[in-house]
Amino acid sequence: MAYLELQGIAKRFGEVEVVAEMTLAAEPGEFIVLVGASGCGKSTTLRMIAGLEAPSQGRIVIDGRDVTQSTPADRDIAMVFQNYALYPHMDVAQNMSFALELAGTPRAHIAERVQAAAKVLNISHLLERKPKELSGGQRQRVAMGRAIVREPKVFLFDEPLSNLDAKLRGHMRIEIALLHRRLGKTTVYVTHDQIEAMTLADRIVVMDQGRIQQMGTPDEVFNRPLNQFVAGFIGNPGMNFLDAVVQADGGRLQFAGQAFRCDVPPPMQAAAAGLAGQPVVVGVRPQSLQLEPAPGALTLPLQVDVCEYLGTETVLGCTLRGRDAASLDELGTITLVVPGRHSDRVGTSLQAYAPLERLFAFEPGGHGRSLSL
Repeated sequence: MAYLELQGIAKRFGEVEVVAEMTLAAEPGEFIVLVGASGCGKSTTLRMIAGLEAPSQGRIVIDGRDVTQSTPADRDIAMVFQNYALYPHMDVAQNMSFALELAGTPRAHIAERVQAAAKVLNISHLLERKPKELSGGQRQRVAMGRAIVREPKVFLFDEPLSNLDAKLRGHMRIEIALLHRRLGKTTVYVTHDQIEAMTLADRIVVMDQGRIQQMGTPDEVFNRPLNQFVAGFIGNPGMNFLDAVVQADGGRLQFAGQAFRCDVPPPMQAAAAGLAGQPVVVGVRPQSLQLEPAPGALTLPLQVDVCEYLGTETVLGCTLRGRDAASLDELGTITLVVPGRHSDRVGTSLQAYAPLERLFAFEPGGHGRSLSL
């Protein structure tokens, strides 16, 4: 039996279904990240696990015990929020120990747990300070320390890094990863930031409109997305999508769009054969497009509109033109990530190439299934 189980849970507010029937199992010590855009149901799912929202249906089981009707205090979980929620009139040590004091834990035991947690988080020197004397990163460490001292069975994180600047978020991601490695506790982490999801998770749960779109390792959701939504959501910059039609040409299956034509990659041919004459969506990641010609590659005629120089690489924002590079027909936008500096290319035309083995393809409709399955 899994350590944490969501057995067909759902949440409805009147006629509005916020979380559709969801089943999920986390193993002991596993780090699960729920990721998706705002309003996808990830925070509501976390609140149901915590006992802050009652599911409309289904069961929640922690360590073999049904806690669906249990209060938050009886679930043996600890939650870290986005806004820290520290008591301003208490010092760090008091904030960390408050829940233990309410539970009647002996003072000696409280002091021992606070010191141990402070050492793990490298905040031992801050125990006598008030929250107003701390930086954002230090406050988040205190919030994490308050959760650690309770020694819960499950840790819940609700977008804990959203209020931090980019540099501090990167540092705190490392801190959370190291903390999980030290403690080995089952963790459910909610974020809209795919970088957090990719770097922290043992398994990622991609959600949209209250439904799980894919569960898998970071490698699986990035390299083998089940549908177009997952492919477009995971990855930065987002995947480029091109409308095309599957055509049979002299015994060869091809993807044909207004600005391109290429052979269907071998792993997709079985699925594409059943879609001859029908529309599909071809996907290519910005990092897969290159400026050097490649035999048999997907070739895109582009005009460069914007260059974002990032030091070691440049992000090119381009307009896709007709099959003739000089065509004035605009057929959408394409993003490339290429090494080096290319600021002088703004306003110029170029051709970008993607090897066939780096292509994706999906049935149309926004959540269309991958042809590689």
